[in-house]
Amino acid sequence: MSGRTTRFIVTVAILLVIALVLWITQIKHPPTQQSLGPMESQTQSVQSAKETPSVVTSKEGKTKEEKKSPDQIEYERIRQLFIDGELEKAVEELTKFIEKNPKSQWADDAQFDIAQCYEHMGEKEKAVKEYQKLIDKYPKSDFVNSAQYAIDLLEGRASYY
Repeated sequence: MSGRTTRFIVTVAILLVIALVLWITQIKHPPTQQSLGPMESQTQSVQSAKETPSVVTSKEGKTKEEKKSPDQIEYERIRQLFIDGELEKAVEELTKFIEKNPKSQWADDAQFDIAQCYEHMGEKEKAVKEYQKLIDKYPKSDFVNSAQYAIDLLEGRASYY
């Protein structure tokens, strides 16, 4: 294979891995709404989350209402920045979120999102550093394996095949 073909295959594989990680993240914590705009979506997201509890179906098939915690509401608002492609702003807000809520169940999600933002911005070294921070600070996180795999890919120690 020519070098050009190899680079193309590697690029496609990276994009597939990123898409898979985003898809897995969406399954764990789906966004609550479509983006309306920076100010409007933040206000409406917080209001709707306070007013309308989530409906959850248990394993037994029973439905129950689940109220969102203030930190979950805040995390979902900030995550919308990431989804909307406002990566630099998302990094800034996610960092503040972790500083403010270091024990939150959403802190590891926020850390993973920071690493992904840097990866999407093409800043490999910062992405690796943030993935490693997730592994070190949240060793029991569901994202540890994905973070380690992302590090291995970014540092060329893993194959896409």
